[in-house]
Amino acid sequence: MEWEKLAREAYKTGYICQDYCPQYSEPNIDFAWGDGEWHRYISMAGLYVYNRKFAGVFSRAAEGSGIIASHRNERTQPTYLVSEKNLSRNDLL
Repeated sequence: MEWEKLAREAYKTGYICQDYCPQYSEPNIDFAWGDGEWHRYISMAGLYVYNRKFAGVFSRAAEGSGIIASHRNERTQPTYLVSEKNLSRNDLL
């Protein structure tokens, strides 16, 4: 496979080697800048770790398909942690 051959050649050379994976899409409403109607958005969540501990989630979405780009189509989504336990910031860090 061409991709595997290229990845093996780049291993331990100091380069970052990645393959594009299409984002999944789901229906969302953009109340801030949109028309208040349902549209399909591609979504991407980022999980962040600091000092080897979970530190948060950053969620982005964009209309259309392809790459989420802040200069073109990106929307930041609020992310909430829901738990039956009352958690403090120190529980997460």
